[in-house]
Amino acid sequence: MLLSRLFHTNDPNATPEAATAFTTNNLSGNSASFLTQADRKLMERAYEYAQSSGMDLEQVDNFAFDLANYRFLQVTGNNTGEIAGQSGIYDAEGNPWVGKYNPQDAEQVKRILTDSSVESTDIDKGFLAYLLNPQISGLTHAVSFGALEKFIPALTSQNSQSADNAAPRTAQAFTPTDPGLAQALYRVDHPYQGAKWEAGANAPKNAAEQPWQHLSKTERKQIMAAYQLALLHSADANLNLIDQMSRLSGLAKMQQDPNTEPAELAQSLAKTTAIDTRA
Repeated sequence: MLLSRLFHTNDPNATPEAATAFTTNNLSGNSASFLTQADRKLMERAYEYAQSSGMDLEQVDNFAFDLANYRFLQVTGNNTGEIAGQSGIYDAEGNPWVGKYNPQDAEQVKRILTDSSVESTDIDKGFLAYLLNPQISGLTHAVSFGALEKFIPALTSQNSQSADNAAPRTAQAFTPTDPGLAQALYRVDHPYQGAKWEAGANAPKNAAEQPWQHLSKTERKQIMAAYQLALLHSADANLNLIDQMSRLSGLAKMQQDPNTEPAELAQSLAKTTAIDTRA
Protein backbone atom coordinates (compact mmCIF):
# COMPACT_ATOMS: atom_id res chain seq x y z
CA MET A 1 0.00 0.00 0.00
CA LEU A 2 2.86 2.37 0.80
CA LEU A 3 4.31 1.94 -2.67
CA SER A 4 1.05 2.72 -4.43
CA ARG A 5 -0.02 5.63 -2.24
CA LEU A 6 3.32 7.38 -1.66
CA PHE A 7 5.42 6.33 -4.64
CA HIS A 8 2.63 5.79 -7.21
CA THR A 9 3.77 2.36 -8.35
CA ASN A 10 2.00 -1.00 -8.33
CA ASP A 11 5.25 -2.93 -8.63
CA PRO A 12 5.52 -4.90 -5.36
CA ASN A 13 9.26 -5.30 -5.93
CA ALA A 14 9.95 -1.60 -6.33
CA THR A 15 12.52 -0.17 -3.90
CA PRO A 16 12.49 3.63 -4.23
CA GLU A 17 15.81 5.09 -3.13
CA ALA A 18 15.85 7.11 0.06
CA ALA A 19 17.20 10.59 -0.67
CA THR A 20 20.05 11.67 1.60
CA ALA A 21 20.74 14.97 -0.18
CA PHE A 22 18.86 17.46 -2.31
CA THR A 23 20.19 17.07 -5.84
CA THR A 24 18.95 17.24 -9.43
CA ASN A 25 18.17 13.52 -9.11
CA ASN A 26 15.29 14.12 -6.71
CA LEU A 27 13.55 17.06 -8.32
CA SER A 28 10.51 14.94 -9.17
CA GLY A 29 8.47 16.76 -6.58
CA ASN A 30 7.69 13.61 -4.57
CA SER A 31 8.66 14.51 -1.02
CA ALA A 32 8.27 10.87 0.06
CA SER A 33 11.71 10.19 -1.41
CA PHE A 34 13.18 11.85 1.69
CA LEU A 35 11.62 9.30 4.02
CA THR A 36 14.27 7.00 5.48
CA GLN A 37 13.92 3.24 5.27
CA ALA A 38 12.92 3.22 8.95
CA ASP A 39 10.30 5.91 8.21
CA ARG A 40 8.85 3.78 5.42
CA LYS A 41 8.51 0.75 7.68
CA LEU A 42 6.77 2.98 10.20
CA MET A 43 4.38 4.24 7.52
CA GLU A 44 3.59 0.66 6.50
CA ARG A 45 2.55 0.02 10.09
CA ALA A 46 0.50 3.23 10.03
CA TYR A 47 -1.36 2.08 6.91
CA GLU A 48 -2.02 -1.29 8.52
CA TYR A 49 -3.37 0.41 11.63
CA ALA A 50 -5.54 2.79 9.61
CA GLN A 51 -7.03 -0.10 7.61
CA SER A 52 -7.80 -2.19 10.68
CA SER A 53 -9.28 0.72 12.63
CA GLY A 54 -11.30 2.24 9.80
CA MET A 55 -9.28 5.47 9.73
CA ASP A 56 -9.18 7.46 6.50
CA LEU A 57 -5.98 6.40 4.68
CA GLU A 58 -5.48 10.01 3.64
CA GLN A 59 -4.46 10.72 7.24
CA VAL A 60 -1.51 8.34 6.76
CA ASP A 61 -0.67 10.10 3.49
CA ASN A 62 -0.66 13.40 5.37
CA PHE A 63 1.38 11.92 8.21
CA ALA A 64 3.97 10.74 5.68
CA PHE A 65 3.99 14.16 3.99
CA ASP A 66 4.72 15.94 7.28
CA LEU A 67 7.48 13.50 8.17
CA ALA A 68 8.99 13.72 4.67
CA ASN A 69 9.05 17.51 4.91
CA TYR A 70 10.85 17.26 8.26
CA ARG A 71 13.42 14.90 6.73
CA PHE A 72 13.86 17.29 3.80
CA LEU A 73 14.65 20.12 6.20
CA GLN A 74 17.19 17.92 7.99
CA VAL A 75 18.84 16.77 4.76
CA THR A 76 19.16 20.33 3.46
CA GLY A 77 20.39 21.75 6.76
CA ASN A 78 17.36 23.99 7.22
CA ASN A 79 15.59 25.07 10.37
CA THR A 80 13.60 22.53 12.39
CA GLY A 81 13.62 24.52 15.64
CA GLU A 82 11.75 27.49 17.02
CA ILE A 83 11.84 30.67 14.98
CA ALA A 84 10.90 32.77 18.00
CA GLY A 85 13.29 35.63 18.61
CA GLN A 86 15.06 35.29 15.28
CA SER A 87 12.27 35.63 12.75
CA GLY A 88 12.42 39.40 12.28
CA ILE A 89 8.76 39.29 11.28
CA TYR A 90 6.41 41.89 12.72
CA ASP A 91 2.88 43.06 12.12
CA ALA A 92 1.93 46.61 11.20
CA GLU A 93 1.98 47.62 14.88
CA GLY A 94 5.47 46.27 15.43
CA ASN A 95 4.50 43.10 17.32
CA PRO A 96 6.60 39.99 16.58
CA TRP A 97 5.06 37.03 14.77
CA VAL A 98 3.67 34.51 17.25
CA GLY A 99 2.49 30.97 16.62
CA LYS A 100 -0.61 30.29 18.72
CA TYR A 101 -3.11 27.43 18.59
CA ASN A 102 -6.85 27.89 18.55
CA PRO A 103 -8.56 26.46 21.69
CA GLN A 104 -9.47 23.14 20.05
CA ASP A 105 -5.96 22.46 18.73
CA ALA A 106 -4.41 23.57 22.03
CA GLU A 107 -6.53 21.05 23.93
CA GLN A 108 -5.64 18.21 21.56
CA VAL A 109 -1.91 18.97 21.56
CA LYS A 110 -1.79 19.20 25.35
CA ARG A 111 -3.58 15.86 25.57
CA ILE A 112 -0.99 14.30 23.23
CA LEU A 113 1.99 15.78 25.07
CA THR A 114 0.75 14.80 28.52
CA ASP A 115 0.27 11.14 27.62
CA SER A 116 3.27 8.92 28.38
CA SER A 117 2.98 7.25 24.96
CA VAL A 118 4.49 10.38 23.40
CA GLU A 119 7.87 9.28 24.74
CA SER A 120 7.50 5.53 24.23
CA THR A 121 6.26 5.71 20.65
CA ASP A 122 8.45 4.65 17.73
CA ILE A 123 7.73 7.96 16.00
CA ASP A 124 10.78 10.24 15.91
CA LYS A 125 10.64 12.51 19.01
CA GLY A 126 12.36 15.32 17.15
CA PHE A 127 9.67 15.18 14.49
CA LEU A 128 6.90 15.23 17.10
CA ALA A 129 8.50 18.22 18.83
CA TYR A 130 8.71 19.96 15.45
CA LEU A 131 5.11 19.12 14.52
CA LEU A 132 3.49 19.93 17.87
CA ASN A 133 5.22 23.21 18.67
CA PRO A 134 3.08 26.15 17.47
CA GLN A 135 6.20 28.27 17.04
CA ILE A 136 7.70 25.77 14.58
CA SER A 137 5.33 23.74 12.38
CA GLY A 138 2.28 23.26 14.59
CA LEU A 139 0.21 25.66 12.50
CA THR A 140 1.06 24.12 9.13
CA HIS A 141 0.67 20.36 9.72
CA ALA A 142 -1.10 18.13 7.19
CA VAL A 143 -2.08 15.23 9.46
CA SER A 144 -4.88 16.03 11.88
CA PHE A 145 -4.04 16.15 15.57
CA GLY A 146 -6.91 13.74 16.15
CA ALA A 147 -5.29 11.14 13.89
CA LEU A 148 -1.83 11.81 15.33
CA GLU A 149 -3.19 11.21 18.82
CA LYS A 150 -4.13 7.69 17.68
CA PHE A 151 -0.95 7.01 15.69
CA ILE A 152 1.36 7.75 18.63
CA PRO A 153 0.26 4.89 20.92
CA ALA A 154 -0.56 2.59 17.99
CA LEU A 155 2.99 2.87 16.63
CA THR A 156 4.67 1.81 19.85
CA SER A 157 6.69 -1.40 19.91
CA GLN A 158 6.52 -1.61 23.70
CA ASN A 159 2.74 -1.82 23.60
CA SER A 160 0.99 -4.23 21.22
CA GLN A 161 -2.40 -2.72 21.99
CA SER A 162 -4.00 -0.53 19.38
CA ALA A 163 -4.79 3.08 20.18
CA ASP A 164 -8.50 2.32 20.24
CA ASN A 165 -8.09 -0.57 22.70
CA ALA A 166 -5.34 0.88 24.84
CA ALA A 167 -5.80 1.15 28.58
CA PRO A 168 -7.48 4.36 29.70
CA ARG A 169 -5.27 7.20 30.80
CA THR A 170 -4.57 7.53 34.49
CA ALA A 171 -5.22 10.66 36.47
CA GLN A 172 -1.51 10.94 37.25
CA ALA A 173 0.03 13.97 35.59
CA PHE A 174 2.70 13.32 32.97
CA THR A 175 5.25 15.80 31.72
CA PRO A 176 7.61 14.81 28.89
CA THR A 177 11.31 14.71 29.77
CA ASP A 178 12.42 15.08 26.14
CA PRO A 179 13.54 18.74 25.82
CA GLY A 180 11.83 19.29 22.48
CA LEU A 181 8.54 17.79 23.60
CA ALA A 182 8.70 19.70 26.89
CA GLN A 183 9.25 22.95 24.98
CA ALA A 184 6.31 22.19 22.68
CA LEU A 185 4.08 21.65 25.72
CA TYR A 186 5.33 24.90 27.26
CA ARG A 187 4.60 26.84 24.07
CA VAL A 188 0.96 25.72 24.00
CA ASP A 189 0.16 27.88 27.03
CA HIS A 190 3.10 30.28 26.72
CA PRO A 191 3.22 31.75 23.20
CA TYR A 192 6.40 33.57 22.32
CA GLN A 193 6.48 37.10 23.72
CA GLY A 194 9.03 39.31 22.02
CA ALA A 195 9.86 42.98 22.12
CA LYS A 196 8.12 45.34 19.74
CA TRP A 197 10.10 46.50 16.76
CA GLU A 198 11.58 49.98 17.18
CA ALA A 199 13.07 52.11 14.40
CA GLY A 200 15.69 53.53 16.74
CA ALA A 201 16.74 53.02 20.34
CA ASN A 202 13.30 54.00 21.64
CA ALA A 203 11.70 55.56 18.60
CA PRO A 204 8.26 54.44 17.42
CA LYS A 205 7.76 53.14 13.92
CA ASN A 206 6.46 55.47 11.25
CA ALA A 207 5.36 55.20 7.65
CA ALA A 208 8.76 56.31 6.35
CA GLU A 209 10.37 53.31 8.05
CA GLN A 210 7.58 50.92 7.12
CA PRO A 211 6.20 51.56 3.60
CA TRP A 212 4.24 48.29 3.78
CA GLN A 213 1.86 49.97 6.24
CA HIS A 214 0.34 51.55 3.14
CA LEU A 215 -0.67 48.11 1.82
CA SER A 216 -4.18 46.75 2.26
CA LYS A 217 -5.00 44.25 5.00
CA THR A 218 -5.26 41.45 2.43
CA GLU A 219 -1.89 42.35 0.91
CA ARG A 220 -0.27 42.34 4.36
CA LYS A 221 -1.69 38.89 5.12
CA GLN A 222 -0.31 37.56 1.83
CA ILE A 223 3.14 38.94 2.62
CA MET A 224 3.04 37.52 6.16
CA ALA A 225 2.17 34.10 4.74
CA ALA A 226 5.14 34.34 2.38
CA TYR A 227 7.43 35.29 5.27
CA GLN A 228 6.25 32.38 7.41
CA LEU A 229 6.77 29.87 4.60
CA ALA A 230 10.31 31.16 3.99
CA LEU A 231 11.05 31.01 7.71
CA LEU A 232 10.05 27.37 7.97
CA HIS A 233 12.80 26.64 5.47
CA SER A 234 15.29 29.18 6.84
CA ALA A 235 15.45 30.66 3.36
CA ASP A 236 17.42 33.87 4.02
CA ALA A 237 17.61 34.75 0.34
CA ASN A 238 13.84 34.45 0.02
CA LEU A 239 13.36 36.60 3.12
CA ASN A 240 15.50 39.34 1.60
CA LEU A 241 13.54 39.17 -1.64
CA ILE A 242 10.22 39.38 0.23
CA ASP A 243 11.58 42.36 2.20
CA GLN A 244 12.37 44.18 -1.03
CA MET A 245 9.13 43.26 -2.77
CA SER A 246 6.94 44.31 0.17
CA ARG A 247 8.83 47.59 0.50
CA LEU A 248 8.49 48.39 -3.19
CA SER A 249 4.79 47.48 -3.12
CA GLY A 250 4.32 49.83 -0.18
CA LEU A 251 6.17 52.61 -1.98
CA ALA A 252 3.93 52.16 -5.02
CA LYS A 253 0.90 52.63 -2.76
CA MET A 254 2.51 55.72 -1.21
CA GLN A 255 2.99 57.25 -4.64
CA GLN A 256 -0.72 56.70 -5.40
CA ASP A 257 -1.81 58.24 -2.08
CA PRO A 258 -2.49 62.00 -2.49
CA ASN A 259 -1.96 62.45 1.27
CA THR A 260 1.65 61.27 1.16
CA GLU A 261 4.11 64.03 1.90
CA PRO A 262 6.74 64.42 -0.89
CA ALA A 263 9.53 64.54 1.70
CA GLU A 264 8.31 61.28 3.29
CA LEU A 265 8.20 59.54 -0.09
CA ALA A 266 11.65 60.83 -1.05
CA GLN A 267 13.06 59.58 2.26
CA SER A 268 11.65 56.10 1.71
CA LEU A 269 12.82 55.97 -1.90
CA ALA A 270 16.32 56.90 -0.81
CA LYS A 271 16.41 53.86 1.48
CA THR A 272 15.13 51.44 -1.15
CA THR A 273 17.26 49.52 -3.62
CA ALA A 274 16.16 47.64 -6.71
CA ILE A 275 15.08 44.04 -6.30
CA ASP A 276 17.89 41.55 -6.67
CA THR A 277 16.24 38.74 -8.65
CA ARG A 278 19.14 36.41 -7.82
CA ALA A 279 17.88 36.19 -4.22
